[in-house]
Amino acid sequence: MASGEHIGCWALTEPGTGSDASAQKTTAKRVGDHYVLNGTKQFITNATDADTAIIMAMTDKSQGSKAFHPLLWKKGTPGFFVSKVEKKLGMRGSPTASLTFEDCKNTVENMLGAEGEGYKQALMTLGGGRLSIGALALGIAQSCV
Repeated sequence: MASGEHIGCWALTEPGTGSDASAQKTTAKRVGDHYVLNGTKQFITNATDADTAIIMAMTDKSQGSKAFHPLLWKKGTPGFFVSKVEKKLGMRGSPTASLTFEDCKNTVENMLGAEGEGYKQALMTLGGGRLSIGALALGIAQSCV
């Protein structure tokens, strides 16, 4: 992805929870040397074009934010679907869609970072993303004026 050969997406936002990282409902249950992913992500930038997705999921809801982890998932994995494609008024050069996971399996080594660090990673990513969205909105507003 860093070389530009592949497109990726980052999937946090969910129906009913928005980008509230502490309210995630998507689960990644560990079964032996695999995680089984179930849930839905919404408003995901590049979801239709991405080869790989970083999915934020809860591994054990009883542990709260310590069980919130990013997992690397490849498009085409059985049970991984690009679902609703958003029809947007503007910014059409940036496709947006939902992702659905139904008993989607992935190996344990595809967890990114250390266990217990996912919540902090999500908040850092959101902070940077919100800065860029603010700059984008300002540029659009300036062009309109």
